[in-house]
Amino acid sequence: MKFYLPIIIGLALWTNEVHSQGLVDKILGTVGLGSANSKCREAEANLAPGQCAVLFTDDDCRGDSYPIGEVAGNLPFTYQNRFESVLVRQNCSFIGWDDSIDKIGQSLSSLVFGKRTNEHRIESLDDSAVVIAPPGQNLAIDFDDVNSNDNLEQDIEFVACACGNVGPCPAVPKNLCAMCYDENGCDRSDWDNFLGIPITNLWSLSRGDGGRNGIESCVVRKGCSLTIIDTDVWGNDGQFTFTAPKDSDYHFDMNGNPNSKIDNLSNDGEDVKCQCPGETEMAIDTLE
Repeated sequence: MKFYLPIIIGLALWTNEVHSQGLVDKILGTVGLGSANSKCREAEANLAPGQCAVLFTDDDCRGDSYPIGEVAGNLPFTYQNRFESVLVRQNCSFIGWDDSIDKIGQSLSSLVFGKRTNEHRIESLDDSAVVIAPPGQNLAIDFDDVNSNDNLEQDIEFVACACGNVGPCPAVPKNLCAMCYDENGCDRSDWDNFLGIPITNLWSLSRGDGGRNGIESCVVRKGCSLTIIDTDVWGNDGQFTFTAPKDSDYHFDMNGNPNSKIDNLSNDGEDVKCQCPGETEMAIDTLE
């Protein structure tokens, strides 16, 4: 028995180590590029300059691939509602929506009711999934593991990707002027999705996920300006404009902000304005 005891102990330690490593690989396979996921490692090695993200038709970076740069647009029809996983370049963010913009039905509606506004286009995109890759680490993840209200596996029609994340906040893609949240730190609690704000001269927000009286933090696209307005307060005392520098996005928290004017606007914003120099229409790329 004494002869077998070291063998038994060694086997137990080895089994425990393998089990622990398996857990580590499983975790890394979800939030990064663990050694267990050779296909994602292979995809990472093939990530080309200018590629912001690569979509895959199967879990774990398998199946057909579709690379995108820093773009925003409807997926080609043959690629819509097909993707199950994504690889995102370090310090970049990918957003997928479960609907597309200016489909046939929407175009017919435009003929009857007039040109669709930027606000209408944003609202038509519906549910979203956001994948934020941290600095220094590419991120691969299956869409059924993404923290979103709706599992967008095989349910993505519009995509956007941008690089230059700011702290906990995603980089704002070119189809948006700003992204807002109902918690500080670009986080969500009651809202199902972030609030995407397009270029707009004045947008009266709706309740619930529409953002009315719920905004606590935002990130503004580089070079753009976002004004949040409390219509119950007269004049300039009920509004504040946040301007991002030309070379980087800008994140701000409102709840508990040392500037009392900004703190008072927390959960009281009812209207917004958002402007980017030289832009009037939402940027929508034609993807092939």
